[in-house]
Amino acid sequence: MPDPSSSDAERFPRLCEGWALTPEQVETFFALSSEMDSRAYHHEYDTAPCMIEGGLVDDGRQWAFHINGAAKGYWSDGSDTRYFGCTAAACDALVLVPHIGMDP
Repeated sequence: MPDPSSSDAERFPRLCEGWALTPEQVETFFALSSEMDSRAYHHEYDTAPCMIEGGLVDDGRQWAFHINGAAKGYWSDGSDTRYFGCTAAACDALVLVPHIGMDP
């Protein structure tokens, strides 16, 4: 689905149609990801025009998850938000745009 936080969401609608993850791939994405603060999430990762969303349970807690095609995602339970990013090479096959990182 298009990511409403992306300024390119309406320019590339067909890109989103071809991108999907199985529940196992979602689990793999978050297992390979590192948790980060919101500043890093918003400033150190690109934003792709597509995202995948769903629900998950972690440690007995219900979360809504969102994975943006640019190797980042977050969980929200309505009062808490946890941010994640994946720099592992294994995530490249799961996302549309692998994380490249910032030049020092």
